[in-house]
Amino acid sequence: MNTMLGKTLKPARLRLGWSLDELAKAAGGVVSKQMLSKYEQGLSCPSQEILFAVAAALGTKAGDLLTEPKSKVEFVAFRKHSKLSASDQEKVKARVCWQMEGRLALSSTLGESTPRWQGQRMTAHSIEDAERHAVELRAEWGLGRQPIASLTSLLEDKGAAVLQLKEEEEFSRDFGLG
Repeated sequence: MNTMLGKTLKPARLRLGWSLDELAKAAGGVVSKQMLSKYEQGLSCPSQEILFAVAAALGTKAGDLLTEPKSKVEFVAFRKHSKLSASDQEKVKARVCWQMEGRLALSSTLGESTPRWQGQRMTAHSIEDAERHAVELRAEWGLGRQPIASLTSLLEDKGAAVLQLKEEEEFSRDFGLG
């Protein structure tokens, strides 16, 4: 059995937003959705032919499906009352983790240190709480009251990872982006 394949196959599939049936079809029908489920659970191991077909369908290398990522990425949360379906949330989580693992692997290869978030976790239960936290954070980071020229650059300088996901128009509309 290959438990590593089980740890990498499902996120790779979810990153594309595919069901087991869709992956089976994309792999050219060389494997059933039931067998794919067993691979994801670490209960069975595919033949080389099937592994290559599945990897090609997922747009990755077979070796990547058998290799543990060098870093562990955890997705924190979505906004409360998110309009995203559970399957879309899984797709976003998988894509964010995949992009971050790639970014961290590249940093490691280039010998760069991974920036650490320099802010503290703050919880706001009201608009007033959020405004108070914003004033405190601006003071802590020495931002003053002027507008922030590039929020993305500022957050990255402070150790946050800012990722851009390209999604379909329907997804963006459901997420309130369009």
